[in-house]
Amino acid sequence: MGKYGAFKRDFDFSGLSPLEAQKMLGYVELMNQCMDRARIAANNAVGNYRNYYCRYEQKMEADLTLANYLTC
Repeated sequence: MGKYGAFKRDFDFSGLSPLEAQKMLGYVELMNQCMDRARIAANNAVGNYRNYYCRYEQKMEADLTLANYLTC
């Protein structure tokens, strides 16, 4: 996906001043972070049929990072 994930292709950065482009890239990074966190919460709820939703917690990301570290 690259540095700015899936959302970079949706934005046209040409014609923007450097300050505006930097601000837009900040929004792109924020959207990518939100999507990643939603994906982590959704994957955490898979197979749990008692709950219909799962709220993201920072511990989920820490556990996923540790699991990925241990498998490498």
